[in-house]
Amino acid sequence: MTVDRPVPMPSSLAEFFPAVFRGEMLYQNHTSVETEEFNNLNGQRWSDIVKYMLALDVDQAYAPWLTSTGNLSANVETIQTTMLDDCKLCYNGNALDGHLLKNDVSVLFNLGTSWWWSDFAPTWTMIWNPKGDTFALFPSIVLNPPWTKKYFMKLQAIEIMGGDKMQGIGLFKGQSQLLAQFQYNFNLL
Repeated sequence: MTVDRPVPMPSSLAEFFPAVFRGEMLYQNHTSVETEEFNNLNGQRWSDIVKYMLALDVDQAYAPWLTSTGNLSANVETIQTTMLDDCKLCYNGNALDGHLLKNDVSVLFNLGTSWWWSDFAPTWTMIWNPKGDTFALFPSIVLNPPWTKKYFMKLQAIEIMGGDKMQGIGLFKGQSQLLAQFQYNFNLL
């Protein structure tokens, strides 16, 4: 099930704050999960799983207080996975990622803008998981030379802070990474 609707508001406000509400829900009946339970000798158990996501997106909002040539984009997403069976020894694919939670909740926050017609485009992205009060931070900046759009460079940092591992991130808890990406675009014809 999917919902994608503009947020109802007066047109005078929607002109400067173009917000869209999104929602998705998935029900998985009789899904296979791996288990370490002694009575399941094949290491497999079946459970129903419900996943949903609710989001508010703002795309290219007019922000004259921020920059005269750029825009402001933001989104907030809440993602929850609920396992309808209470299995304390179940895990999903990799036991190193930790056991499946009965209710796994995460909140994603993303804020981005640009200056000088997208020559400088910083973005702040973070995911918060209340279990263990864990944060995954992904700040980045894209640098485009003003004389051409054929190449650009993206610099990004990844930092995981908190008291517990987040589902799906694995063994990356408490570590940092710095990434540099260079891209050149060319036309073969």
